[in-house]
Amino acid sequence: MLFKILTILPLYYLVLTSNISSPPTFIDPLNIPISISGSFGELRTSNFHSGIDIKTYGKTGYDVFAIADGFISRIFVSSVGYGKALYISHDNGYTSVYAHLDGFGIQIEEYIRAKQYESKSYYVNIFPDSELMRIKQGDVIGYSGNSGSSMGPHLHFEVRETSTQETINPMLFNFNILDTIEPIFHNLYLYQFGTGSSFNRSAYSMVKQSKEYRLKDIDTIVTYGTIGLAAHVTDRINGSNNVCGINQLKVEVNNKITYMLNLSKISFSEVKYIQSHSDYWLVKNQNRRIHKCFVNSGNRFSNYSNLINNGYLNIAHDSIYNVTITSYDGYKNSSQMSFVIKGDHKAKKYFPKMSHIQQWSPNITNVYNDEFVTITASKNALYDTLYFNYSILNQTKDILTKRYLIGDSNTALHQNINVKIKNIKIPENLIKKLVTVEVSEKTMSVLDTKPKYNGIDVETNISTFGTIAFTCDTTPPKIIPINIHNGIDITSLKSIKFKITDDLSGINNYDGYINDKWILFEYDAKNNLLVYNIDKQMPTGSDLELRIEITDKVGNKATKYIQLAKPV
Repeated sequence: MLFKILTILPLYYLVLTSNISSPPTFIDPLNIPISISGSFGELRTSNFHSGIDIKTYGKTGYDVFAIADGFISRIFVSSVGYGKALYISHDNGYTSVYAHLDGFGIQIEEYIRAKQYESKSYYVNIFPDSELMRIKQGDVIGYSGNSGSSMGPHLHFEVRETSTQETINPMLFNFNILDTIEPIFHNLYLYQFGTGSSFNRSAYSMVKQSKEYRLKDIDTIVTYGTIGLAAHVTDRINGSNNVCGINQLKVEVNNKITYMLNLSKISFSEVKYIQSHSDYWLVKNQNRRIHKCFVNSGNRFSNYSNLINNGYLNIAHDSIYNVTITSYDGYKNSSQMSFVIKGDHKAKKYFPKMSHIQQWSPNITNVYNDEFVTITASKNALYDTLYFNYSILNQTKDILTKRYLIGDSNTALHQNINVKIKNIKIPENLIKKLVTVEVSEKTMSVLDTKPKYNGIDVETNISTFGTIAFTCDTTPPKIIPINIHNGIDITSLKSIKFKITDDLSGINNYDGYINDKWILFEYDAKNNLLVYNIDKQMPTGSDLELRIEITDKVGNKATKYIQLAKPV
């Protein structure tokens, strides 16, 4: 089989990567034309995308190849996230990652299945010894799939720096991907700031004129005081209609750089800063992801550089500011938008003082305490200063307590906050079933399945501001057979399938037994599907009893028995 040998792009592209002593040679991970549906660093709802998503055109089962010599350093199998994933540490200092696989190569599959039976768990996270499974470049290590939280068949592919496990943009390694399309500017956003957390957001449409983007309807933006800019900019890859992300962004004001973003390399410990980097309100309410070109004081994302005043601009009266924002994709295709800002004190915004009970600040611990609640936000919980409020609302149907409106649901949290509700009465028989929920007029979703109750107070950790309450989950999961029934002859069956669901706290454990022997059921969480692919572990004999046990996250358990027939 022929492979295209690939060499790394010139070193100056790797602005944020470590020094490379000798350029590695990689081959494509799939032997089909490569087109991507998701790019590295792309703005997602809760993180920067850590790899590229390679299209498999609605199909699963394509051979996946090791891009270089090395050893299998990690095997991860889960019903969510990366699903079935394989990690190869290469001799050149890089690690490649292949996620959402349908399955593994034969020897790897046998190894992982033995580990699953040994631990009696579908979920495994194994780090094999470096000499256990050596891999040669071009070896088939798995098959493309749709496992885990994947929303369609594709290969999620990453290149990491082995020593740090930081991810590097794979497109910097010149894989066989054609990209001649420059980034596209859609809108400019301008934020005019008042005191505390008050600001005014304005949007300006952009239009391409000659070789650069300009304001569509006006020549000059007139404003005053402290402002921030943001760019709604996306990218495209040849042969794909998918919207992708950019790699770098630069802001120049009167020919001086005030802000730079480089997404060539990203640390997993920092991906959640996407909530500050992008406009959380726009993502939540309009599903629009933009690049803010100013940095909140609680945003510690390390991919910014050349910052002046953290990217904020102080617009003085009767002054002119020539602004250019330049965007680059992973192949250094670039585009620019240019515009003029004029300072005029008449454009000053007067923000009414927002009603609040406390002003909270980032980088310190913030605590609110009264006779009903104690609410604590650690020093790393906030991205920016905010006006904090809370109120108590009436109890409604299906909950055990009053509702507590804590903060503003349009404000993101970087870390969980701790909430203690005082003087709450929970019936003793329901204490172990207690859960924290976020409630609205139409929905109720679980925030914490392990709140602590001491007989007087309930203490819980929540990841988002909003309206919370406490209720109990006393309903066990549901188990619905799909392709079997009592007395069925399973001789010709290749698999046994069930649908499993839970109405509140969620599925926690799932186990299957035949004649009391544990067998490996694979759980596809996004489709509520539990599948046993009949293997050599199937007990022999003609009278077989299948037992399925499903437990939710507060301990409610459902069990189903089915008699199977298998003529000897």
